[in-house]
Amino acid sequence: MDEVQETGKPRRIAIIGAGFCGSLTAVQLLRQAREPIEIVLFEREGGRLGKGLAYGTTDDCHLLNVPAGKMSALPDEPDHFIDWVRRQGGLPNAEPQAFLQRRLYGTYIRSLLLDSVAACQGTHQITVIEDEVIDIASGPRDLTLHCRSGARYTAAQAVLALGNFPPGDPPETAGHRGYHPNPWREHALPSLLQSRSCLMIGSGLTMLDLVMSMHERRYQGVIHVVSRRGLMPQAHRPASIVADIAAVQTGAGPRELTRVIRGLVKDYGGDWRAVIDAMRPHNPDIWQSWSLPDRLRFIRHVRPYWENRRHRSATTLIARFEALVSDGRVQMHQGRVGTIREEGEELLVSLKSRGETREIQVESVANCTGAECNFRKLGSELVQNLLTRGMTACDPVGFGITVASYGALRDNEGHLSDRLFTLGPPMKGTLWETTAVPELRQQAAAIATRLLA
Repeated sequence: MDEVQETGKPRRIAIIGAGFCGSLTAVQLLRQAREPIEIVLFEREGGRLGKGLAYGTTDDCHLLNVPAGKMSALPDEPDHFIDWVRRQGGLPNAEPQAFLQRRLYGTYIRSLLLDSVAACQGTHQITVIEDEVIDIASGPRDLTLHCRSGARYTAAQAVLALGNFPPGDPPETAGHRGYHPNPWREHALPSLLQSRSCLMIGSGLTMLDLVMSMHERRYQGVIHVVSRRGLMPQAHRPASIVADIAAVQTGAGPRELTRVIRGLVKDYGGDWRAVIDAMRPHNPDIWQSWSLPDRLRFIRHVRPYWENRRHRSATTLIARFEALVSDGRVQMHQGRVGTIREEGEELLVSLKSRGETREIQVESVANCTGAECNFRKLGSELVQNLLTRGMTACDPVGFGITVASYGALRDNEGHLSDRLFTLGPPMKGTLWETTAVPELRQQAAAIATRLLA
C-alpha cells in the first residue's frame, strides 16, 4: 500500500509512538492548531494507545512515583488530572498528595487524547495506524515513512515519540535458560512465579514493581536482588522546607557541585529530598553548562547515587518492600554478576564484590537494570536505520541521540533538521532531566508550538 500526501490537503504531521509522549504531542497539536492539520499516529500495539509501557500495567500495586496533584498532563492546567480523577467517582483517596494507580493514569492519558480528537472533529484529522515505522527517508518535499507491513506514508514533519526501550543484556546472561531480558514481556512474570527462587539484576524502580507484582500474586519463593552499590529504593516524604539552591547555579563542575549539594543537605538538617527536588527545574541548565568530560565524570561516579535519590517511590510501597527484606523474602546483595552456570534445573550465579566472589542458587534471572539509554545497543530497526542514514547520531555521552534542546534532530554532520523532532528519553544526553511528566508535558507543548509555526 502506498499513500501519498496530495497537494492542497492539510499539512500532515506523523507521530511515531502513541504512548505518553506521542499522545501528549497529538493533544497539544490539536489544542494549539489554528489552521486544519492532519495527524497520523503510529502505534504498533494498538492496545497501548495513550498508555505506553509505563502506564499500560493492569496491576493496582503499581503506583505513580509522584503525587497525583503534580501529574497533570497539561502544563497550563495544573489540576487537570486530579479534577479528572474526582469526576470518575469511587476513589476515596483522590487527593493531591495521594499516589494513585499507574493504570488509572494510563486511562487518563487515553481519555485526554480521545476527548481532544472528539473536540476537533470537522477541523482537524487524526488517524491511528497500528503498524511499526522501521525507516524514514527524506525527499525534496516530504518525509517518507516505511512500515513493517510494507505500507508507506508521507508527512511534512515527524515526531519520534519512542519512549523507553527494554534494558540491555549483560554479556554474562547470554543464552541461559531461565533468563528474562525484559521483565514486562508476557511470559516473564508467569515463569518467575513458578520458580522457588529468582535473581533480579538491578535494585531500582523496575525491580520494585516486579517484586510487588510477584508478592501480590502470593509468591512463596525467595527473591535475590543484586546491584553494584547495594542501594535500596528510596521513599517520598513530605518536605517541611523548600531549599534555596542559588548556591548550585554557579556553573560548577560535578565535583564542586557534589560538595555544594552535601553542604546544602547539612544546612537543611539532612533533608536531602528538599535539596534534590529544588534542583529539578535547573538540572538541564546545569547539565548543559558542563563539558563532555564533566558529563562523563558525573555518569561514571555520581549517576547511580543521584538516580537512587532522584527517582523515588510511594512510602507505602517502600514500607512493603522493607518488610519483605526484614522477613528474608527479599535478600539484597551488593556486587555484580560474574558468571552463570546451569546445574540441572538450577542456575548457579556468582556475585563479585570488592575482590570477593560468592555464589547463590536460583531458578530464574530477571533483568531489572532499567531502560537502555545507549542507542548504539538498541534493537530498534528505525533507530538503527536513522543512524545508518546519518539522519541522527548517538550522543557522545552514550545516552540518546544528538538533538537540539528543543527537540530537532541533529544529523551526523551537525545540521539541525526542520522535519524530524523528538522528545523524552532520546534527549537524555542533551537535557539529562527528560523522563518524568513535568518535563515531558512541557516538551510536548513546545514541540507542538514549533511544528505549527
